[in-house]
Amino acid sequence: EKFSLILALFVHIVYDFETNVLIFEDEQTLRILSNAVEQSSFGLEVDALWAVTDALTLSFGGTFLDSEYDSFPDSAVGDISGLTPAVISDVSTSTGGQYAFTGSGMDAFVRSGWQHSSPATYTDNQVLQDSIGFEREYNLFNASAGITLNNDTDITVWGRNIFDEEY
Repeated sequence: EKFSLILALFVHIVYDFETNVLIFEDEQTLRILSNAVEQSSFGLEVDALWAVTDALTLSFGGTFLDSEYDSFPDSAVGDISGLTPAVISDVSTSTGGQYAFTGSGMDAFVRSGWQHSSPATYTDNQVLQDSIGFEREYNLFNASAGITLNNDTDITVWGRNIFDEEY
């Protein structure tokens, strides 16, 4: 039984952060390139791996963020200082497990995983955000199984987004 845990705290500050700001005008969505004076992110990253037995391994990875435009007074939609930049999730995680075994002289495994991303807005433009009502959030389930034949040939079958979540 083995366990590893890696934690990382970080602060990331970007000056003159270049971003696209969306504007809704005349039934069209326009993308305008703009520069924030300052954008910062404070976060925690976690990576954990637990070999429960020789055959069973569990894993977890996550990023937990607090991002905002510290200063963006001249964006294409006005002062959006203090707002969270678009398409950045506060929480993103990946959880998985793998079971490895030997049968009929062949090594084999089954693996599954779940990926989660908390809601993130589509645009920095709150008026546009309210009109389209779109937030990107997803929960994806992935799985795979494979064998290694006696001649060292690997055969793997896998599926991503098995429950066909739209995001």
